Amino acid sequence: MTLTHDRDGVAALDAYVDANRAHWTDEDGDRMCPQVGSFVGECLVAVYGGRWEAGDSEREPGVKLPNGDTAFPIARADKVLRVGAKGGLMAFFDGIGESIARGAVGIE
Repeated sequence: MTLTHDRDGVAALDAYVDANRAHWTDEDGDRMCPQVGSFVGECLVAVYGGRWEAGDSEREPGVKLPNGDTAFPIARADKVLRVGAKGGLMAFFDGIGESIARGAVGIE
């Protein structure tokens, strides 16, 4: 499967994670979290016009969005991989799009 940096790519990755999460160890999650989060971040950049920003000592890198907010896809990936955060990666991705459309801030 080839993933594309768009909503379809996030949907495919979300389905893969959801189908396999129960079989992964904590070490698998540690290894995969940066990769999954970075992919979702690249989708945010490609679809919503965000840009990566370096983190500081307390925050990891995030994607600065056109509405001025910053999304943290690596943190979301960690939640999804470890506990199956409500709605998964798709809810995060779609929620950001809805927030941008409203001009709102406050995405986590």
